[in-house]
Amino acid sequence: MEIALAYATADNISGAPVYRNARCYLRREAAPLLRRAVELAAPLGLRLKLFDALRPTEAQWKLWRARPDPEFLADPRRGSPHSRGVAVDLTLLDGEGRELDMGTAFDAFTPLSHHGRLDVGVEAQRNRLLLMGLMTAAGWDFYRNEWWHYQMFDARRFRVLADADLPAPMT
Repeated sequence: MEIALAYATADNISGAPVYRNARCYLRREAAPLLRRAVELAAPLGLRLKLFDALRPTEAQWKLWRARPDPEFLADPRRGSPHSRGVAVDLTLLDGEGRELDMGTAFDAFTPLSHHGRLDVGVEAQRNRLLLMGLMTAAGWDFYRNEWWHYQMFDARRFRVLADADLPAPMT
């Protein structure tokens, strides 16, 4: 698995790094699900590339202030599955380490990012379904508006986490 936290760079919807420290955290309950997805992808010659995992509430607020779009971002007053430490944003890599075509970039806030789109290329449709199959077989739920977002089915039962709750702060 490759970890490339998008919000630790300026290449994200805010145009600036959201995380000062590129740390990748997940709740203990979510980690085995991610390991299982990695195991399921391996025999297919595929790897996962992780763009985001736990996102402290301070980071969720930064993103919300940059782009308050409830179709693609959870309102920080309600809490995001990312801020609960039980969600991941990711894509698939081929055997050469290249990202598979998913029809849009990660964090493309456009209807073309929704699952089930027939107006993206056939290869992208196939790759999205492959990612969804791997992730759901590993025990993850998907978010219909973002091909890259997966979360635990019972995400809301976990409390929102802030930087102060982490072993080392991110923002």
